[in-house]
Amino acid sequence: MTKPLNYYVDNTPPIDRLQETFGSQLEVFSLTEKLHLMGILAIHQQVISDENYDLENEEYLMVDAYADHTFADENGKITGACELLDGATNRDLRGLILALANQIHSYR
Repeated sequence: MTKPLNYYVDNTPPIDRLQETFGSQLEVFSLTEKLHLMGILAIHQQVISDENYDLENEEYLMVDAYADHTFADENGKITGACELLDGATNRDLRGLILALANQIHSYR
């Protein structure tokens, strides 16, 4: 059994919005969608660690472009999650990656 997101991340407005929309364990996401979301978050963390990256102008666009063009987000859940996470801290996002990894590992 996986733990709720708040085991891995603090209650912050972006995380609260995500849980209100998709459940405390993101239970409405399929395994494939969780893998895609984790990939988006990991790329986001890698890109923002580059000191030459202009976060003010490009942070959201990178996440949005990845979600829109890498695979078919037919029901809009991945794009919706990215929008809800607007304003999340790096700590929030790293905790969410950890939560998703645990859920993916526990998936049967």
